[in-house]
Amino acid sequence: MKLSIIINTYNRPELLENCLLSISSQSQLPDELIIADDGSTEDIISILKKYKPILNVPIKYVIQKDDGFRLARCRNNGAREASGDYIFYLDQDLVFTKDFMKTIKDNIRENYFVVGWPIRTTKEQLNEIDEYVIKNFAYQKILKKNQFYKVVKQYKKDRLYRKLNNLKLRKKGAKFRGGVAGFYKSDFIKINGFDEKYIGWGNEDDDFGRRLFYANIKGLNPFLYDYPIHLWHQEFHENGKRVNLKYHKTAAEYLNKNNFRCEFGYDNTFGNDKYKVFEI
Repeated sequence: MKLSIIINTYNRPELLENCLLSISSQSQLPDELIIADDGSTEDIISILKKYKPILNVPIKYVIQKDDGFRLARCRNNGAREASGDYIFYLDQDLVFTKDFMKTIKDNIRENYFVVGWPIRTTKEQLNEIDEYVIKNFAYQKILKKNQFYKVVKQYKKDRLYRKLNNLKLRKKGAKFRGGVAGFYKSDFIKINGFDEKYIGWGNEDDDFGRRLFYANIKGLNPFLYDYPIHLWHQEFHENGKRVNLKYHKTAAEYLNKNNFRCEFGYDNTFGNDKYKVFEI
């Protein structure tokens, strides 16, 4: 089983560098690393060249032009270039506990997607998370008990929803969240990936999760003892405004168990611009 990690990025190279440092320190490494860029103007390639000998895994850098917030298309670009049987998406602003990658590999299952929930750090905590802390997984003294509790709470919630769904007492199981999520690439292709008509912040994950549901691909959250940690930063979007809400509601009306593929996705991109691929 070959695991491809796809990291979505857009400028702020210091976030990506921390993420790569954390991955390089894992107890197990992925088989391939794809950096899917939504049009950064900052130098991302230099960071990838720095970490190539440290990670010692194949790295591809996939970049499209900056034409607004096109996360859905960016994610599809990464999947198009991934050679793994299983793909796992991560946001660039995450670091991880020691066995996070191992937990992914241990929980790969047919007809399931894997999803997690990050601990969210504060602006003050960010100043304490340096290279030593990341490489040695020394988060315990920085993070507060209530922050760990949120991970436990979400894990229990996802597990409960999964059990209720299996008992047919709930329509859906664990909710899909694209910042920490993985699935067989064949399942991704089955629903045609992310809908690239989602341009601007919001709702592309909700749409993707709904189409997974109709394709009978259920959710599993295994991240109780190992989990991602979100590094504080100014938000990329403005005030959490979901500009795709109207389209999302309209598109949802046509989805069902016989219609779960989006029109513009993995095999039919939305937009004429070509992305570029660099092997590091």
